[in-house]
Amino acid sequence: MRMHASEVARITRGTLIGPDAVAEGISFDSRSLEPGQCFVALVADRDGHEFVGDAYRTGAPLCVVNRGALSDVVLPEGSSRVEVDDTLAALTVLGKWARDALDVSAPGHVIAVTGSAGKTSTKDFIAAILHAGCSLPFASEMSFNNDIGVPTTMLNAPDGCDGIVIEMGMRGFGEIARLCEVARPDVGVITSIGEAHSERVGGIEGVARAKGELLLSLAPTGVAIVNADDERAMQLAVQSQARKLTFGQSPTADVRYHVRAVEDDGRITMNVVYKDNQATVTVPVPGLHMASNAAAAIAAGIAIGIQYDVATNAVAHTVLSHMRMQWLRTDFGINILNDAYNANPDSMKAALETLSESAAVYRVAILGVMAEIENSPDRHQYIASYARELGVELWPVDTDLYGVPTMSVDDAARKIKELSAGTAVLLKGSRVAALERIVQLLGVAPPSKK
Repeated sequence: MRMHASEVARITRGTLIGPDAVAEGISFDSRSLEPGQCFVALVADRDGHEFVGDAYRTGAPLCVVNRGALSDVVLPEGSSRVEVDDTLAALTVLGKWARDALDVSAPGHVIAVTGSAGKTSTKDFIAAILHAGCSLPFASEMSFNNDIGVPTTMLNAPDGCDGIVIEMGMRGFGEIARLCEVARPDVGVITSIGEAHSERVGGIEGVARAKGELLLSLAPTGVAIVNADDERAMQLAVQSQARKLTFGQSPTADVRYHVRAVEDDGRITMNVVYKDNQATVTVPVPGLHMASNAAAAIAAGIAIGIQYDVATNAVAHTVLSHMRMQWLRTDFGINILNDAYNANPDSMKAALETLSESAAVYRVAILGVMAEIENSPDRHQYIASYARELGVELWPVDTDLYGVPTMSVDDAARKIKELSAGTAVLLKGSRVAALERIVQLLGVAPPSKK
């Protein structure tokens, strides 16, 4: 969104230094900042004030900084800065201002997605539907799902945006409620309730309560979209005052899907039914859980009035964010299922099932740690047992929690090169494991997202 420096100063109760520069959108990372964006100097693991000079040199016409942090810095000609008490608080306030603008350009079309698994994939499916059914939609290409990412997503929406999807993460009670105060979603989607971050909220019941904050935030005019196959999600829906719209394989689901076929690469072809509407859709990424995410997205499209055939066709042509159930192929004939972005027991099971159903001469799962889950040793042992049950060889990396001898990333990359052509390899672990390093060591380029 376009913002004048004077307007930023007014909204944040800051002090404008320099001319009334104009910026288009924002960035908090000088490395990815695009010319013309406003740079917000956040203080986190690194102090963003150290990179203000880089931001100006890249082409930021405006920077938002803490008072006194750069008082001795000479502004480049034509550029300005707004000094505030706290840059993170200023970002939040600016996000609320952007949300007010969306009330005018995208009434009823602000969609928020949360869940223990599938948030980003479902967001990607919804984004594809918005691009097919709206004139000027927006969605972040990254997992911008926290106190920084949510306002950033809204501020980077174009002026006149008529549909937006926002991802919301949870690392404790009250976080999603706080994000909803900024985003004020019209439609709330819960993909599933599982064990992700269960250690932080006292178990899976705590996860349900924390995720349910999204549905509790919805107005009576809103729409709560929940997984009819997930008992805990359905219990959350009862508490919401919004209209309910369900998805799943359950015969009671409003948007109901039935699996017709599973392709050799794990992609699902499904029949999808909503009232008198029917469609056959091949989900473009492998895994039964991806079929569920696609159905959730179709429900979101229905909720904001996008035609059924437009929504189902868009889902079939979606390109997901990197490291989400992506098949890659090495030069030496190994197929790699790269799902390295994150992991919890539910998503780990789903990925292992997809691997086990793939056409391959041999199957190997290279697994990293599943972080922030309750009863961690037991859950890792369960996944190891499940892999054995499916006939999948397990190679843990940098963790002994699976009860199998561990190896390094370098060792895993070397062993992959020794496998027979036609072998399928799964890469999956929590963010801290960063198993995408194996893909980099093998020199496999990720597919481009167009």
